[in-house]
Amino acid sequence: MNINQTTMDNIRQLRLNLIKAINHEKSLQTPQLSTCPLFRNATELTLDLDYKCPNTLLQPLSNIIDLSTITQVVFNLNYDIDFDLHTRTNLINIFKQTSNIQTFEICNNLSPINACTTIGDICSLIPSYIQHLKIT
Repeated sequence: MNINQTTMDNIRQLRLNLIKAINHEKSLQTPQLSTCPLFRNATELTLDLDYKCPNTLLQPLSNIIDLSTITQVVFNLNYDIDFDLHTRTNLINIFKQTSNIQTFEICNNLSPINACTTIGDICSLIPSYIQHLKIT
């Protein structure tokens, strides 16, 4: 695969469907690939989760993007995180690797009738260094 790293370095905003991105990244793993992330300078990351989080999200994600440069994260969830331990664990692990995050937004696309997750549940996962939190 011929990837122009200069072009990739100019990307500041990135949106990924996590399941598709992780499966694609796994299919590309060959000895010829560089060990550095594909997106090294992105500052805004939107992660779409259509169903439950994979149990090991952080390693494939860090292969795709340099998490230390991220200052804003948006999670679009299309399921109730209350029923998925991996989502909670992965959120905590992402926060450990992204200490530069200033803004975090979580969009739970379920109706309130179908969701068991409370604002308190979500807030309990958010580290104190995050300055702006938006929950929709």
